[in-house]
Amino acid sequence: MEVVRSNVNLLEPVRDTVLTLGTFDGVHLAHRRLLDRVCRIAAERDLLSTLVTFSPHPRLVLQDPPPRIDVLSDMEEKLELLRRTPLQRVVIVNFTPELALMPAEAFIREILAARVGFRCMVIGHNHAFGHRRSGNARTLSGLARQLDFQLEVLDPVLVEGDAVSSTRIRKALAAGNLEGAQRMLDRPYSFTGQVVKGRSRGHEIGYPTANLQLRTPEKLLPPSGVYAVRVQCPEGHREGMMNLGARPTFDEQGIVPEVHLFDFDETIYGVELKVEILCFVRDTIKFESSGQLARQLEKDRKRIQGWLRREVQRPG
Repeated sequence: MEVVRSNVNLLEPVRDTVLTLGTFDGVHLAHRRLLDRVCRIAAERDLLSTLVTFSPHPRLVLQDPPPRIDVLSDMEEKLELLRRTPLQRVVIVNFTPELALMPAEAFIREILAARVGFRCMVIGHNHAFGHRRSGNARTLSGLARQLDFQLEVLDPVLVEGDAVSSTRIRKALAAGNLEGAQRMLDRPYSFTGQVVKGRSRGHEIGYPTANLQLRTPEKLLPPSGVYAVRVQCPEGHREGMMNLGARPTFDEQGIVPEVHLFDFDETIYGVELKVEILCFVRDTIKFESSGQLARQLEKDRKRIQGWLRREVQRPG
């Protein structure tokens, strides 16, 4: 998959292209259905399958001061997920205040048609673009006749009767509905962080943890609690458990993901880990002593390892 990072003025148009566009936050089930269609058309008509996306996130440019945004996937996670599809090209456009002010029709004519180039466009049912998101399928339908391109608008992908969307997944995660988010993503929700030095409290009670600094501060995390996790380490995957949130037993309020890897006791400061959040185990509790905490952690470990064994044995 070719990745093109560029200012729009430096792009060289490729006419023989089938195109889709958007932030694709999360690369969820509906995104992948759209990408499947793009790639199928490309294969049938010998076109180049292309996704146009934006960096930085448009809301960081549109609002002053920039708002707090909660993203499901940073750009590197997005590219990792896109590489698992047959998509041939990703164009990452530098999103500027000037671009944000472009009317929808001008954006299609002057950016997508003149600078990117395409013969066919595929969008989702609720796609919106341009200044104040004024462009939609109706806008594109009119332009398709004028600019001589084919337009396809896909129906929504439904999970539990409602359309899958990044907004719906964010709401599920924020509410602690991890299983619902996983169904819409079709995978465990994950984040990436670098191991940084902590206070070694876990090591002192027999449960050393990797304290993680998020690669992307805007990354959305589920509510505080203890979770079962699978971690991608340099030498492969390992299971473990994670405390997310404050550490009330030690009167520490900062939210730092702390991951204890089962049967692992190596120093890995500076290493970047990808953490898949598998299931919620329990709420964060304040214990009267570190000894009580250690005993609870042992119960958590046994519970999680039992759950993992059952998951492995589950049919399908």
